[in-house]
Amino acid sequence: MPTPRTPRARGGQPPIWTRDFTLATSTNLLLAMVFMASIVTMAPYAVRELGATEPQAGAVASIFVVGALLTRPFAGRYLDVLGRRRIVVVGIGLQVGALALYFLADTLALLLVVRVLHGMAFGLVNTAMAASVISLLPPRRRSEGTGYFGMSGVIAGAVGPLYGVPVLMGPGPQVLFAVFTGLAVLAFSLSLLLRLPSPPAPAPRPRARARRRSVGPVLRSLLEPTVIPVASVMLVAGAAFSSVMTYMSLYTPSLGMEEMTTVFFVVYSASVLLVRPFAGRLHDSRGDNTIIYPSLLSLAVALAVISVARTPAVLLLGAVFLALGFGTLMSSMQAIAVTLAPRDRVGVATATFFLMLDIGTGLGPILLGFAVAYLGYSPMYLVMAAITLVAVGLYYLTHGGTPNRRSGPLPDDPPEVGDQ
Repeated sequence: MPTPRTPRARGGQPPIWTRDFTLATSTNLLLAMVFMASIVTMAPYAVRELGATEPQAGAVASIFVVGALLTRPFAGRYLDVLGRRRIVVVGIGLQVGALALYFLADTLALLLVVRVLHGMAFGLVNTAMAASVISLLPPRRRSEGTGYFGMSGVIAGAVGPLYGVPVLMGPGPQVLFAVFTGLAVLAFSLSLLLRLPSPPAPAPRPRARARRRSVGPVLRSLLEPTVIPVASVMLVAGAAFSSVMTYMSLYTPSLGMEEMTTVFFVVYSASVLLVRPFAGRLHDSRGDNTIIYPSLLSLAVALAVISVARTPAVLLLGAVFLALGFGTLMSSMQAIAVTLAPRDRVGVATATFFLMLDIGTGLGPILLGFAVAYLGYSPMYLVMAAITLVAVGLYYLTHGGTPNRRSGPLPDDPPEVGDQ
């Protein structure tokens, strides 16, 4: 029986937008719409409805990520053992259950617990989905495809605040929680149609006897060491980006521009949609440093511009620079991380990448809440701009100045086999 030919898109390249890639991206869009809306609404909800202080409000927004930190390493370790599709479906089902608990969270303590549970379910699904989508992409178009998949999060970054803030301030939190649950149920329905490729068989490794109980092998089963150095850059970038996601809805009223919160995120998302396809193709063809250095510098400029914004035009300029920075950095750094790891550890590598990102986005708002309390919003954003510049040197030391950096296109890899 002849071997089936791989379908080709125009120009002779394998297609990106296959049936399963489209389903995975649509599912991720729905879940990201819940995530983004919850990030920008939980801080003002905690302040206005539950009487939280600004550090407490930051904790409510970011403790979600603490939950994700608890499940990502195990998702990366076991998604290729238990089955990628199974973990995606079960994880989304758990998200539906966690979102239903928001209706009962009428105290700050209960809300924190629900946010952790929601984060745990999200970390499970997000890790499994991100690792699986990488396997659905043609290797030579990996960064481009990852960028397209990431656009679901970008669109959610606009739609989430666009519906989340008005619903919270209008019909109220109970209606908002109903919308969250409904979107998750729809995502669960789509996930039942997904077909995800099986991973390649791992290379045989000698059995460890005396070290079986030691910490090193256990950590390596949960984390991919080759990814940790470059992913540390995302820890810093994630903290910088979280300062915008968590506190923008509180910062704009202090400037007398409360109505600009949703406009800011719409402009950010629209700008990412315009630049990310170009950035992904450029990364695939020209290599890592071509994209990462400009992205980090743009992120620093964005934070500095936001810090000095006193008019809507300047604030929206910050949104554009944020798109050129974090909007392109996220997908390109993920593509780098997966490329550095062995093929049979893509799941663990993806989990490690997002684990480092989660540490930044989780701890960032909590620490920045104290910075806001003592310094104010504008100085806080200026400090984060300076810290982001430090990340440029960190990237050079961990990847940009090493032989591991890629300066040209990836070679074609043998295809993944099998479905589950």
